[in-house]
Amino acid sequence: MKRFTAIVVMFFAVHISAFAQSGWFWQNPLPTSNVLNSVHFENSNTGWAVGEYGTILKTTNAGTSWTTQTRVTSKDLYSIHSTDVNTGYVTGKFGTILKTTNGGANWISQTSGTDNTLFSVHVADDYAGCAVGITGTILKTTNGGTNWTPQVSGTSNELSSVHFADNNTGWIVGSSTILKTTNGGINWTPQLNGTDGYFRSVHFTDNITGWVVGYDNMSSGAILKQQMAEQTGYHRQAGQAISYLQFISLIIITDGQREVMAQFSKQPMEEQHG
Repeated sequence: MKRFTAIVVMFFAVHISAFAQSGWFWQNPLPTSNVLNSVHFENSNTGWAVGEYGTILKTTNAGTSWTTQTRVTSKDLYSIHSTDVNTGYVTGKFGTILKTTNGGANWISQTSGTDNTLFSVHVADDYAGCAVGITGTILKTTNGGTNWTPQVSGTSNELSSVHFADNNTGWIVGSSTILKTTNGGINWTPQLNGTDGYFRSVHFTDNITGWVVGYDNMSSGAILKQQMAEQTGYHRQAGQAISYLQFISLIIITDGQREVMAQFSKQPMEEQHG
């Protein structure tokens, strides 16, 4: 039985440049004071967190300690995803895409072909991946990031999260938007959701069961769940009772049974994107 452990990275609100001047070293709080925007674990021990000013942290002991990896950009980073303990991708501000093939010892900049900020990346295997961002931006790679090709999203809305259940089936969420693909991201189809708001994160445990979290136009937390293959399969869960709170991330923990958790914050989404 597989056991997946989710570790939540707390966000620090102190905005201090991570570039230490000669003779000065950051001491507290360790390992960084920079805001962290995304965390991803490849297994129960190995994971990364990314954030502002190009911050990339890595742990190999389930989060007991974190080390700062070599910085290759000063741009804010918003998402990280990996295919194994060696290969991973990071996306961020102004079209930033980084890739590592040696566990983060080196991060190499890739050509995204856009200056649009990319809020989320998901890679299905060593070759296929997708990144999304502002003004309906969707980028797709089929060769491990050597080339990123724009895809037609059919929207100019901000897209905040992408998740694939397998190489063909995936979802994108964002401002009043849920999109689905069944052909690896070549075509994206809008899905009905019944809620007008900002969807911050999406996660599916298989091709038909998944959750979307965010907030609606009344600034109350929203959790939507789909358990059907049809577009009308979304229904709202317990977010409606949580007024003035906005869910910002989604974590699925599997340990014999499925559970869903959501983090929340009063801070508007636009501010959290930096």
